[in-house]
Amino acid sequence: MYGTAPLQSDSGHWLGRFIAADINRFNRRHQSMGGNCFVAAGLFRAVDGFNTQLLRGEDTDLGVRCQRQGGRYVWLKGGHFVHNERKFRTHGYVRYYCSLVLGGLLWQLSERLYARSLGGQA
Repeated sequence: MYGTAPLQSDSGHWLGRFIAADINRFNRRHQSMGGNCFVAAGLFRAVDGFNTQLLRGEDTDLGVRCQRQGGRYVWLKGGHFVHNERKFRTHGYVRYYCSLVLGGLLWQLSERLYARSLGGQA
């Protein structure tokens, strides 16, 4: 079993709330784990945990491998994670959000391009 819960903005900034809602839509639609996640210990070991070679997107990569391993995706709708928006504040909300959108498009178009954009090999 692996999955996530809805993200909430830690700042309450309107763009932070919008981005959290968009990440939530993406996670549910694609059974992804961007933002925060949980993975059963046995499944985590079976997929060799996080890929430490990636520059970012480790949680999404982990979710893809959990799904391939046959893990059951769970969306914890009764709870939530508060997502730290430090990266958004540091790089600018719009700029960082655009990088997430580009990553999402690459992920849907080509796993190889997506992995390369994260610093991996694919």
